[in-house]
Amino acid sequence: MAREKYDRYSVVSIILHWTIAVLLIANVYVGGWLEEAPRGEGLARLEWHKSIGLTVLFLSLFRLGWRIAHPWPALPEGMKSWERVLSHITHYGFYVVMIGVPLLGWLAVSFRGAPEVPLWGFIPAPNLPVGESRELGGMFADWHHTSVKAIYILLALHVAGALKHHFIDRDIVATRMIPGLPKWRGGKEG
Repeated sequence: MAREKYDRYSVVSIILHWTIAVLLIANVYVGGWLEEAPRGEGLARLEWHKSIGLTVLFLSLFRLGWRIAHPWPALPEGMKSWERVLSHITHYGFYVVMIGVPLLGWLAVSFRGAPEVPLWGFIPAPNLPVGESRELGGMFADWHHTSVKAIYILLALHVAGALKHHFIDRDIVATRMIPGLPKWRGGKEG
């Protein structure tokens, strides 16, 4: 079945995109804040970090399902092949980190036997049923921390791409996801 041509992302896609983006960036900050927690404040900060992280995970799984069920706008016809490849790598890379980073964190605390903290203070969020292993918990924690670097790289690529499309190419790529952003007069439609 051929994909229809859409001018913009759906309202649901736009809301999910910006909600997940804000939560993901906030949680990178909260993760650093967690690392610097004075003795006795770690559990409260972990609750925030885990709440945001699992919210990102669940919203990302929903977003992935939504994306499969609802086609997204085609890339502009004039895009170079390397730009198309980089766009796909960046978008799929985001799905990997939006799902993978929270899962790695959840595995880390589960293997370490960390105290179970409720999401947002009231939603039960048990550890995964994996048994206790400090070694595996440490390994998953290392992967969780290291994978945050991928978020920085993907975010830089994503923002740079959006800025390039809007200010240099003057096409509709950025206007499809940013509500209220005007299209360039005489710009490429895509």
